Amino acid sequence: MNNPKQTLMIGLIAVAISGAMILFGSDGASPALRALQYLFCGLGLVGVIGAVVQLSRR
Repeated sequence: MNNPKQTLMIGLIAVAISGAMILFGSDGASPALRALQYLFCGLGLVGVIGAVVQLSRR
């Protein structure tokens, strides 16, 4: 995706969804599922930070 505004929106949505899954998910989730949720949230944050950096350079 070359459009930083699109990347920012998709990243924010990804962080919101994965954050909600982590916060409001069941306590009985397996460690592998929990690790995937944190990974997805981290990747979303990387996308958000990258988009903000690209937008600030314009």
